Amino acid sequence: MQKKTKCLVEGGHEFRIEEDGETEYVDFDYHSYASCVLCHDSACTMCNPDILKDSCPEKEFATLPGLEYD
Repeated sequence: MQKKTKCLVEGGHEFRIEEDGETEYVDFDYHSYASCVLCHDSACTMCNPDILKDSCPEKEFATLPGLEYD
């Protein structure tokens, strides 16, 4: 079964979400990484919290159906 994804802002990165609807993170040492399923950009959300609202280069020219924005 494919995991659901969520976009936090229009044109932003698309992140996998957990069953409870929260963004899926990969923890490593003191860092917590989120990774975009479209462009594969990833960054620690504590060191670079803007990644959750940055624009995704893969969406610049594409219209993707079914995106949810919070």
